[in-house]
Amino acid sequence: MPDTSPERKVIVACPCLNEAHRAVAAIESLLCDDHADEYDILVLDGGSSDGTQDKLRKAFGDRIELIHNNQRLQSHALNMAAGIARDRGAEFLVRADLHALYPKNFVSTLCRTAHATRANSVVVSMHTQGGNRVQDAARYLFSIWLGNGGARHRVPGYRGWVDHGHHALFRVEDYLRVGGYDPEFSANEDAEFDLRLTHAGGRIFMEGDAAIDYFPRPTLQSSFRQFFRNGRYRVRTAAKHRERLSKRQLLPMAIVPVLTLAAVLGLFTPWALLVPLGYVSLVAYLAGRDARAVPAEVWTLAALLAIVNHVGFSAGALRGVLDQFQQKRQRASGLHSHNAHPGGVQK
Repeated sequence: MPDTSPERKVIVACPCLNEAHRAVAAIESLLCDDHADEYDILVLDGGSSDGTQDKLRKAFGDRIELIHNNQRLQSHALNMAAGIARDRGAEFLVRADLHALYPKNFVSTLCRTAHATRANSVVVSMHTQGGNRVQDAARYLFSIWLGNGGARHRVPGYRGWVDHGHHALFRVEDYLRVGGYDPEFSANEDAEFDLRLTHAGGRIFMEGDAAIDYFPRPTLQSSFRQFFRNGRYRVRTAAKHRERLSKRQLLPMAIVPVLTLAAVLGLFTPWALLVPLGYVSLVAYLAGRDARAVPAEVWTLAALLAIVNHVGFSAGALRGVLDQFQQKRQRASGLHSHNAHPGGVQK
């Protein structure tokens, strides 16, 4: 059989910010690879204040490279790593966030898949893991339609060509050719990149044998903030690419406007309050219908988490729409100022 091990140096990039409780275990899982000596691991730290860097130095010494990411964002971290990968002549750049655990031979599997399929990017699915009560609820929620909406990267096992998935491997040449991550995006940078890659003729392959263990946000508040950012930057992605949003995205976006309108109308007619009552009842039904052996405490909290995520995403999307209006006004104001003074600065 032909040798399917990585043929060139591989750079593994780990964007990081305050991951002291998970970072060591994440990197240990990445090093559980038959070809671990063939790739470099870069930890691009955005200024952790919880002792992450000290723990990593103590655990791994010079086996990893700690690099300061002064912009803090994941998008900037991956762009920095891509530049380093180019300078070192690497063929592949692997993204590995530190709030996850990776299967044995994760990097080697991605490289073999990229060679076999000639994909421009290889993505993976995610096994959501439990932990505290909220994380246990999230594990159940993301295993059913209410939480995953049928997204392939939320349903482990699928293998084939896709338009999007959880980012894992890029060909360095292709990553740089389409401009890398947009550094203006603090969320949804992966979906926005995939749009540019596919528009440029790139192909994305999902490797079902390399699903990662993902640890969700541990509180309702942090989950709300995550989905708020996702909603806000999903709108920015759609505006940037003049893309039509799918029903899976439009439905949760409508939650806040509909509930707000119902609350206002409820001041005049109590019948309007049937709308939020119906929404909560529907979410509870969808959370409970697949529960079976799942304890009631878990699926009822999963229903609450779904509502928190929906409201967060919808509120973020509204903020994203407001951002677009503000940008249009600023551009219009700048154009008006330029037309009023075509000769430049007035003396």
